[in-house]
Amino acid sequence: MDTLGILALVLLQIPNAAVRENSKLPESLRRAYAARDPTVCFTGLVEWRVVDNRPRVAGTQYFRWRCAGEDLISEFLGDENGVTLLSEDGSVPVEGHRAVRALQKDGERWVYRDQSTTAAIQAQRAPSSYVVPDLRQIGLNPVIAERPLYMLDQWWKGHTTEYEETSENGLIVVTEWLVRDGNRRGRCRTWIDPERGWNVVRTQGEYDGKRAGTTNIDLSLVDNIWFPARVTSLNSDGEAVHTIEVLHSEFNRPEHPTALTVQHLGLEPGVSVMNEAIGLGFIWDGEELLVPGEWLKRVADGRATPGPTVTREYSRLLARSSEFEAPTSSDVAIASAPSTKVEAHILSDWEQYTKSFIELHKLSPDQTSRAWQICRDCQSQALGYLSRRRAEFAKLERPDSQPTTSSAPTGVAKDAERLEELMAPIHAIFESKLKPRLHSLLTREQWKAASQPTSGR
Repeated sequence: MDTLGILALVLLQIPNAAVRENSKLPESLRRAYAARDPTVCFTGLVEWRVVDNRPRVAGTQYFRWRCAGEDLISEFLGDENGVTLLSEDGSVPVEGHRAVRALQKDGERWVYRDQSTTAAIQAQRAPSSYVVPDLRQIGLNPVIAERPLYMLDQWWKGHTTEYEETSENGLIVVTEWLVRDGNRRGRCRTWIDPERGWNVVRTQGEYDGKRAGTTNIDLSLVDNIWFPARVTSLNSDGEAVHTIEVLHSEFNRPEHPTALTVQHLGLEPGVSVMNEAIGLGFIWDGEELLVPGEWLKRVADGRATPGPTVTREYSRLLARSSEFEAPTSSDVAIASAPSTKVEAHILSDWEQYTKSFIELHKLSPDQTSRAWQICRDCQSQALGYLSRRRAEFAKLERPDSQPTTSSAPTGVAKDAERLEELMAPIHAIFESKLKPRLHSLLTREQWKAASQPTSGR
């Protein structure tokens, strides 16, 4: 399973304003939310593991998380064997032991697999396998602990809320009743310990008399902040379905960065970054995103150098293709300014084809990420080939260029033939690599849907 998706199931995100910022909230519940506010835990580092007992996702997985105000980074480190990715047949691919990191910042989510030549930018709330949780909110969900709070919007719809506050063994118990058609249909109970920083120590949800789930929270004092050491979620039968165990935590230390940036993800210069929200690709130069043409210019004049992983991967891709001779340093860097229509075709048209393929077949977030990786893979091969023949391509494409023979008509025809010869390997990459690899992503259901005739066609 290639995913940080388990985070979407077991960890909680910042409370949705429409759900939690309610003028009727009791002061004790407000103080409980405030105890985990970013102004209290401004910076932090947490290492933890999830022990899951549910049949389909049973196992243990390890994670690392950092915060700096509203900036968040989550890192999936894998299972007990360090595996972060399994193929469909259950085998571990080459990249299967590489950590996956995701940065949430300024409304965007960056996703990057360690030692990869590609990364993705997604809208923060866009559907994705890579959810960046705010661990400062662990255990605050009063209904189903393994769901983010913003998902309660749907559950709350059509209900009004009423609050009651009682005490139990030194704890404050807040009950939030869900009222529909004048009847109390459900309740969300939150146990708060005022002696431990007004932190939540237990939550429980019920609806129509049926218990939806319970969460028990064990707290520990870390850097003068009460923080969960263990969060155990129980199902309606009282059985533990998953447990979050904090292995290490620290907060507000002077050595912590006060902002998290793309540099903290570990992207090397030369990594291709697809902005999935706008469907455009860029190159990361170590400091900023560049359009491919600007990156090529900077490499050509020595202002930019691809990182070692990017260099090795380009070399591997070029060497793998039997159409091409061994790569040169200029191939690896793709080191020349964009000056041909062919390059524009490879960079723009191939991305448009990939985007249309994704939309046509309604690919899942995982499939979409892999599709863009395939596109970048094939572009790297084609651009490497182009870099060795750029001068000839440019000469043949110039509208004011003279035919290469003394007979103009004959020369034009021969130039066209030569251009077609030069284009053949690029066409081959598109037809025999890009297209088949994209189609290999489709499930049986997607293949079936694609084969159905469209009404009115």
